[in-house]
Amino acid sequence: MSLLIKGLHIEELIINTDYTEEEQPEPIETEPLQEEPEKPEPKKTASKPAPKKTAPKKNTKPIDKGKIGALHRAGWSASKIADEMKLGLSTVYKIIKEIQEESK
Repeated sequence: MSLLIKGLHIEELIINTDYTEEEQPEPIETEPLQEEPEKPEPKKTASKPAPKKTAPKKNTKPIDKGKIGALHRAGWSASKIADEMKLGLSTVYKIIKEIQEESK
């Protein structure tokens, strides 16, 4: 591996200048370093836009709001109601809030 300093290989530099003319070492022939060829930019082609990602299909079964209200009035926690009815906790809280607002 050669070290390149300002266009010269380290072998081409004279490091010790105390040599007399007769003692000068013979220059070493070296091959110039090859630069890596530039990679061409990938061509941009007109293509169809990527399909939009859609949300997973939501649960479309009807929610029995009456049952949620009855269980809540019976003292069930929202977490237990969510587990029993296989619903998200936030859904149960939202329905309980709707029921309470309707009863006002």
